[in-house]
Amino acid sequence: TAGTLTNQVVDYNQGNSYTNSTGIFTAPVAGLYHCYATVRVGSNNGLNQAAIQKNASLSGANVIAFWETDTNTGTAVHFSMTGYAKCAVGDTIRLQIVTGNVQFDSNDSWGVTFIG
Repeated sequence: TAGTLTNQVVDYNQGNSYTNSTGIFTAPVAGLYHCYATVRVGSNNGLNQAAIQKNASLSGANVIAFWETDTNTGTAVHFSMTGYAKCAVGDTIRLQIVTGNVQFDSNDSWGVTFIG
């Protein structure tokens, strides 16, 4: 349901910039970051929205990637989104479930990669 994804299985966290208990990645250096997510629709009966957000904001350039569907047809299962964020030291990135029900398990993933 709506909220930031937290306490997921973490496979790789070089530099410990991701805090699993909060679901927040904090940029350790200024630069360009690639952000991606693959998750699953939890309910095929209504509106579902997810966003990768910079600095916990759903406005303007702080939305790195956004996904939305009204799945009353029952056909949506998995979805992916990707985007890039120019970050200063200390900027944060999170995967936010905005509306609806989205599942996240061992078949799904999200991450942030420093590009330079």
